[in-house]
Amino acid sequence: MKKILIPTDFSEASLNSIKYAIDLFRYERVELQLVNVITPLAIDYSYGAVVDEKAVEIMIQDSKKAFTKIISQLRKDLHTQSFKIDYEIVIGQVVYKIKELSKSYNPDLLIMGNQGSNYDPVSKFFGSVSSAIVGDPSVPTLLVPFSYKQAGPIRSILFATKMYKSDLFDLSRVQDMFKMFQPIIHLFNVVKKPNKKFITSHDKLLDKMKKLSTDFDLVQHEVVGSNFIETLLSFLRHSAFDMVVTNKKHSSFLQRLIKQSYSSKLSHKIDVPLLVMN
Repeated sequence: MKKILIPTDFSEASLNSIKYAIDLFRYERVELQLVNVITPLAIDYSYGAVVDEKAVEIMIQDSKKAFTKIISQLRKDLHTQSFKIDYEIVIGQVVYKIKELSKSYNPDLLIMGNQGSNYDPVSKFFGSVSSAIVGDPSVPTLLVPFSYKQAGPIRSILFATKMYKSDLFDLSRVQDMFKMFQPIIHLFNVVKKPNKKFITSHDKLLDKMKKLSTDFDLVQHEVVGSNFIETLLSFLRHSAFDMVVTNKKHSSFLQRLIKQSYSSKLSHKIDVPLLVMN
């Protein structure tokens, strides 16, 4: 049984991610855990800030009502016993609590709603909960853009790779996650310029990937470009994919510490679901 964790603030973007998960895994046995994180506002008195407990209780009751309505509707729509649906309400800082729950619940997949390329400049500048999570995820994390309404089988996946040996493990996990669809997996690698000394090692790794993927069709794309994200986005504009997969290891620790990771940057620009492997 797949364990899926979906944080929601009951916005249209987060509700869209729940619908996407239901449609995607409709015919599998799934344990779906919904969670709402409540961050109470502190009242500043002269002797320090305190939390308005009455306001928190109202927020909790509102959250329970929203969950009851959502789950009731989901069960009517599903017409199946394969989905086990539950919810949890927690108090605290949103990003911290989602990361904490990801570790304790240990889901196979964390799914979150995302604004994609529709973010306004202010949101892009300050970042978002979803981009903060995918910058350094502890579990595989799938961002579903609000503008993405397509539901159904995953037929074509773009797997961004730097031809690291660790990509073999990620590839096997992606294949296991979506094996019911047997999608075509496109291996996408960006190089600044063709380098003959890497060809042999890349070919060996590619052979291993093909041996690992006997039930899947693999297509390799090695594209020359100076900027990974812009090259990837340009490629996406001329091709149709149901999902893009990348990995947090594709950004160095220093890069994640000082500036946004590739995954965080992509989350603001991509309009198809983005899966970031941990």
